[in-house]
Order: sequence, then structure tokens, then C-alpha cells
Amino acid sequence: MEIIMQRENVQEDDETPLVRFVDGLNISLSNALNLQTYIDLQKVVHKAVEIE
Repeated sequence: MEIIMQRENVQEDDETPLVRFVDGLNISLSNALNLQTYIDLQKVVHKAVEIE
């Protein structure tokens, strides 16, 4: 997806991939992650793995 976005010169802010990732998780994981604030995608993925 990132390659396609680069080809088409699509710009998005840093929060958009985080929201997309969390929205794709099951509801219990998504709810647990939404209770906290994250700045980068790696930390969100790490926390999701811990919760799971």
C-alpha cells in the first residue's frame, strides 16, 4: 500500500496509519488500545501483541 501511495504522491499525516491499524483489529484489542495514546505505529503494534 505504501508503494502505491508513493507512486500516486498521496500525502497523509502520521496519525492516519495508526487509526487504520487500530480499526482493523478485533473489537476487544481496539478498545484496549483506544484507552491509551500512542505516537508511532511500532509502539501500537507492540502493545497490540502484548494485549493479545
